[in-house]
Amino acid sequence: MANGIRQRNLEGSPKVRFSAAQPMLDKYVRQKNRLPRWVGELYLEFHRGTLTTHAYNKKMNRFMELKMRELEFLYGAFAMSKYPQKKLDAMWKVVLLNQFHDIIPGSSISHVYKDSHRQYRELEAQVQELESDFIKRLSGNKKGSVTFVNTLSFTAKLPLEIPTGWDGFNVLDSDGKNVEVQKVDGKLYTLQTIAPLSSLTLHKGEKETGEKQVKALPEKRTLENRLIRYEFDEHGQIRRIYDKQAKCDVLARGKSGNVLNLYEDRPNAWDAWDIDIFYENQWREHAALSSWRWISAGPLLSVAEMEFTIGQSLIKQRITLSANSKRLEFDTWVDWKEKHKMLRVGFTANVEATEASYEIQYGTIKRPTHRNTSWNMAKFEVVGHRFADLSDNQYGVAILNDCKYGHKIHDNYIELNLLRSPNMPDPDADQCEHRFTYALLPHENVLHESSVLAEAAVLNQPPLAIPNGKEKKLSFPVSLDSERVVLEVLKKAEKEDAIILRLYEPHNMRCSVNLTLVDPEARLFETNMLEEGDKEMRVNNGVAKLKFKPFEIKTFKITRS
Repeated sequence: MANGIRQRNLEGSPKVRFSAAQPMLDKYVRQKNRLPRWVGELYLEFHRGTLTTHAYNKKMNRFMELKMRELEFLYGAFAMSKYPQKKLDAMWKVVLLNQFHDIIPGSSISHVYKDSHRQYRELEAQVQELESDFIKRLSGNKKGSVTFVNTLSFTAKLPLEIPTGWDGFNVLDSDGKNVEVQKVDGKLYTLQTIAPLSSLTLHKGEKETGEKQVKALPEKRTLENRLIRYEFDEHGQIRRIYDKQAKCDVLARGKSGNVLNLYEDRPNAWDAWDIDIFYENQWREHAALSSWRWISAGPLLSVAEMEFTIGQSLIKQRITLSANSKRLEFDTWVDWKEKHKMLRVGFTANVEATEASYEIQYGTIKRPTHRNTSWNMAKFEVVGHRFADLSDNQYGVAILNDCKYGHKIHDNYIELNLLRSPNMPDPDADQCEHRFTYALLPHENVLHESSVLAEAAVLNQPPLAIPNGKEKKLSFPVSLDSERVVLEVLKKAEKEDAIILRLYEPHNMRCSVNLTLVDPEARLFETNMLEEGDKEMRVNNGVAKLKFKPFEIKTFKITRS
């Protein structure tokens, strides 16, 4: 401030005048036609390491965002009269506090993370309490049933865990037909498909008669279904992926996948903040496979477990392939004991494209895969949320994750940054055990015609299981006739007894969808993100036709007449 006062009228210096922010912004608006226009992202050529440092906070931030979404969705759809608005508001404030700079980037001192870890544990307990209260409200008197609720606007195709105590009994669907199950490590699983914004109920049937034939475990290290085949080598790397549908190899000739690499990680400055491009020349070692064992190889799931050593650290991976998907999941546990090292996993795809797509908030962004210019080269580490995808006009390969953000796609090499170990300002950063999941998803067609977004969403937010669910099928207050638009938010309005919906178009396309209101007396209003400026929408027989521009976000309010 003292410098500003001196510069009010200082010869040779710009004149400084103190003002509130609004007059300054109004001045810029008046001059907007004279201002330069920038198209695309403002890429920051520093602080790439903040996408990975302090992995626990990033994992819990993702977990809390999704759990809070789910709680708002469930209470808003099925228990509006008991909507815990004050509790959710208080929880959101703690979540947002921990998104503050430098907490979420991982560049604070150690004491900050002692506080944030404690707050996340408290938030997790509050989530479990609210979830338990909701489950009690929707539980019925009929024992021996479980209802799975899909809050996503995508079809969920995935393994569902059957409750304990059902082993040795038939599992029945809502029509009383037998459902195929498979035991994995003492737990029962079934493969099911749950429609968007829907629920599915399974029932415990009579005791099984006769003995089940147990399928012998394979001798080869190959996970396979009718869609795809993954072949592993003696190092625990994928040596070949063959897509049976597309009749093509997914990996580039002579290249491997699931290659766990350890790099020296000593940036020139800003230890926790930065990654420098020369790390690529400081590779130290691949993970060394110490054991492989089959867990299960049945009609529904193929599951194997691998253990690796790398540096001073230990890695365990449970790899799973479902019978109804090409997605290969890597449930990963790491006991991380490195200093100034970086753990990354890479796949070299049989795809040639000059751009790759990365999920960001409410959409995707394309970035170059080449390094033709210094600006292109600077993007050697970029942010992506639940997936990054490399596709040509016929085929693509995506890497999905449940809590990672740092990506690199160079030419046809796809790499995900898993862990770092900076020493400053927190010498204890990430020196602990970590649990995370990533997945490889080969697919036909370009990104917007594939299931990448849907499978990434399901990986991050599987259906909620409600034991002893009520017999009546849960009816959401709205439905969509297309998955081209995503219903991301359903919650109680902030200042009135109304339901707020937030939808967006995820693929940079124009489209129309029909939104159906279950309540025949409901009225629909378009509003803004602050839930202000209501404009009533036309609803014919409970259906409103909504039009979206590319990447458009729209907010709606549902009220009773």
